[in-house]
Amino acid sequence: MIEVERDAVPRIWLHIGMLKTGTTAMQQWCAEHEDELRRQRLLYVRVRKHLPACGPMADALARRGPEGEKLVAKVLGQIDEAGDGVDDVLISSEAFSHHGPHSLAPLVEALRGHEIFILIWLRRQDRFAEALYKQAVKWSGRTGNIEEFTRPGRLRQLDYTAFLQAWRKAFPDVGLIPHIYAEASSGKKPDSVAALLTAIGRADLIPANSAEWRKNLSPKGELIAHYNTIPSERGQSLRKANRQVMDEFGEVAAGRGDMLPPELARALMDHYAESNRRLREEWFPERSELFPPDVDVDADRSASTVDKAVLERFDGLFAAKTKG
Repeated sequence: MIEVERDAVPRIWLHIGMLKTGTTAMQQWCAEHEDELRRQRLLYVRVRKHLPACGPMADALARRGPEGEKLVAKVLGQIDEAGDGVDDVLISSEAFSHHGPHSLAPLVEALRGHEIFILIWLRRQDRFAEALYKQAVKWSGRTGNIEEFTRPGRLRQLDYTAFLQAWRKAFPDVGLIPHIYAEASSGKKPDSVAALLTAIGRADLIPANSAEWRKNLSPKGELIAHYNTIPSERGQSLRKANRQVMDEFGEVAAGRGDMLPPELARALMDHYAESNRRLREEWFPERSELFPPDVDVDADRSASTVDKAVLERFDGLFAAKTKG
C-alpha cells in the first residue's frame, strides 16, 4: 500500500491489469457500488454505463482515432463535475496493459496537474500463461495445443522486468506501482477488491464479503479441451454458453493449474528466472520470494475432472445458441 496525503486535487489511479488477475471481480464490484464509493469521496469512472470498466476507451486510444479523444473528454468531464467532492479517481481497464503504453499516453497527458499512479498486478508466469490459453480457447474455440501456445519466449508480456521498464520509460514522472497477484493455490483466497482498495489507500472501504467477489472464473481443463474442438466461427455461441455455464455452476466448473504439463511449467519458470530475480531485486526487495509456492499442486490437478452435468449443460446451451 502507498501512503499519500489528502489534497484538494484528486489523485488519479490508473489500474491497467494485467489480464486474469481478478480485474473483472474488482471492476464489477466498483461498478455496482459506485454511488456508495462516490459518497466516500472515491470516483469510479466508466465511459459506458452498461460496462463495468473503461475497456472501450483503452481500445479506442490504442487505435489512435477520434473516438478515443471523445472518451477522454468524457472522463475529464466526470472528474470536473465531481469537483472537490472526491479525493481519489479510479480508472480501470486491463486493455491498457494488453495494448501497451501508447494506449494510456493521451489520458495521462490530459490528466497533467493531478498526482497520477499506475497500478499493475503481476501473476506467476506458469499460471498466467495457462490462464491466457484458457481465455483464448473459451473466446474463440479451436486454438491449438497448450504446449505451443505457452512455450517459453512466445508470450512476451511474461517478461515482467522488460514490461515494467517499458512503462516506466513511457511515463517517468508517473508513479508506477506493481503488485503480486495472490494465487488460490498458495493457500490464500484471491481478493482483488481488497487488494485494489488497499493499494489506493482506501482499505476503509473493503466490504466484509470482498473475497466472495470472484468473477470470470477459468473453466476446468476438461471443459477447455472440449471447447478446443469447436470451430472459431462458432466462437460467439461458445462464449455465451460458457458464460452461462460458469454463472450456473461457479467453482464446480472452475479450475486452475490443471492444464499446463508440470515439465512445461518448470521450463517457463526457468526461462524467466533471471528476469524474476531482477524484478524482485528492483521492485519487491521486501519479499523473500517473488511468487509464493503452491500449497498443493496435486489438488488442483486431481480436481480437473468435470461433472457430466456440466458438459451436458454446456452442450445443450451451445446447440440452442448456435441454432438461434
